[in-house]
Amino acid sequence: MDVALLCAGIGERGDFLDPSRTTEQLEKTLDIDLTAVIAGTRVIAQAMVAAGRGGRIISIASAAGGRDGAGGFMGG
Repeated sequence: MDVALLCAGIGERGDFLDPSRTTEQLEKTLDIDLTAVIAGTRVIAQAMVAAGRGGRIISIASAAGGRDGAGGFMGG
């Protein structure tokens, strides 16, 4: 593998500052947007190192992850 592209992201609808938003919702978002990308990067990097050729890992994200579903950014 010479190049890998990672793109993971979800966005929850609603106001980021709404006190009814649960920790579980935040954890779900972090699990997909952050933890999954880090885990994927580690697995891919290990394979690249084992192959002895190196490579490139590109991680991208969507601006939609920072939107509230109504077109505005969360919290404002």
